[in-house]
Amino acid sequence: MSASYTAGKRYRADWFAPVTAPRLGSGSNYVAQQNVSGTFQWNVAMWSSGDDGHLGTGGTGTKTTLYRDGTQVATSNSQSGRAWSAPQGRYELVATGQRDHAAWPTSTRTRTAWGFDYVPLPANGAVRADVPLLNLDYDVDTDVQGKARAGHRLDLGLRSTTYTGDIAATGATLQVSYDDGATWRAAPLKRKGEGRWVTVLHTPDDASSISLRATSEGPGGLSVEQEVVRAVLLK
Repeated sequence: MSASYTAGKRYRADWFAPVTAPRLGSGSNYVAQQNVSGTFQWNVAMWSSGDDGHLGTGGTGTKTTLYRDGTQVATSNSQSGRAWSAPQGRYELVATGQRDHAAWPTSTRTRTAWGFDYVPLPANGAVRADVPLLNLDYDVDTDVQGKARAGHRLDLGLRSTTYTGDIAATGATLQVSYDDGATWRAAPLKRKGEGRWVTVLHTPDDASSISLRATSEGPGGLSVEQEVVRAVLLK
């Protein structure tokens, strides 16, 4: 993907952010799409954290599975896959993955499930079209190693829009874990704008990481659930 810039104007781009997790991105290969023949296909950027367009892949144990009305219709031991002749219905795309803890101390295990209502393209319409799904993004201050201070207040922001950016989530929830997902506690969210929420965490003195479990929902039956184990390290 190429980009153009105007001389004399300042631009900002974030390649890396503290929380690395699966997401989809417009203007790249990592999207969900459908074509007029009824094929639904996906390619999930499993390890991403920067601005839209700065997406990452890799890791091990990656698996993506598509369900229709609770029944599995396609699965792949990779970040991408497809389902042929997909009929109209309620679908869920689930992506799971893990990373070597020795090489990647953060985001060691993730699971993301996108929910959406699918309607095939009309025969006399577009040949191909994106299927926009909700992303979850997190705003949190850490050092360059992705660490925050244990035993202190930590502000955390949650954002959720489609990867095209034109649909924002209308509701969200957040849970946190300080024991790598063994137990969870609710983190109350305060709405700060369209598709945006904030919360304040009071991290335990003896905790070594924060795991996140977030959900959001939006118009047209859109939803997303995401769990990121060891999303942020504590020091």
